[in-house]
Amino acid sequence: MNTPSFALAIFVKTPGFSPVKTRLAARIGVSRAEEFYLHSIECTREYVNVACAQYPRIHPYWAVAEDGAAKSWTGFPVVQQGSGSLGSRLSYVYRQLLAVHPWVFFIGADSPHLAPEMLVRAMKKAEVDSTDFVLGPTDDGGFYVFGGSRPVSANVWEHIPYSAGDTAHKLKCALEKLGRVADLPKSFDVDEAEDLAQLKSDLNRRASLLRSQTALLGWLESSG
Repeated sequence: MNTPSFALAIFVKTPGFSPVKTRLAARIGVSRAEEFYLHSIECTREYVNVACAQYPRIHPYWAVAEDGAAKSWTGFPVVQQGSGSLGSRLSYVYRQLLAVHPWVFFIGADSPHLAPEMLVRAMKKAEVDSTDFVLGPTDDGGFYVFGGSRPVSANVWEHIPYSAGDTAHKLKCALEKLGRVADLPKSFDVDEAEDLAQLKSDLNRRASLLRSQTALLGWLESSG
């Protein structure tokens, strides 16, 4: 019996090559926003590595926004996002990885609170439920994880309104025309200064944290 592999593309921008967390930077300053982003990347790297140890069929990739920045990213193979709108870049990465893996998942590097078990649960749900897509919505209407096993046309990706209050809803409606969509629990990501308070509260409630999450919590507490 074949056991499917799960590509996991982590969408990132490279500090020094592109502005990062611009909405956050508008409130807390560019320097502090970059500090947060670097902490968030380390959290993402660590929980992905732990998830891979728990579920070796996960194959992580950095999906890097900038040409020429691949050497800045270590630990996982790099795929380029390509050019154009966010929808065009999602489409490009999805098409590349679906040619190699039967399942492709997307996450960003702006949900540093996520636990390794979330990724494992998402992939097991995709397999056990015999679904075609999985989608984890965020409180602000976006999504923090997507997974798919069927082709999705560039037209679908490009016509979703991203960074909107109905992004996840519109994406789910479009995907339901292509196959079955399974829902994952709602979570959040960090885009605005107000999200940092939610992040700090979430991390403080945890019974245990990864090393990088402990470091991030320390940064949040020292930053006020």
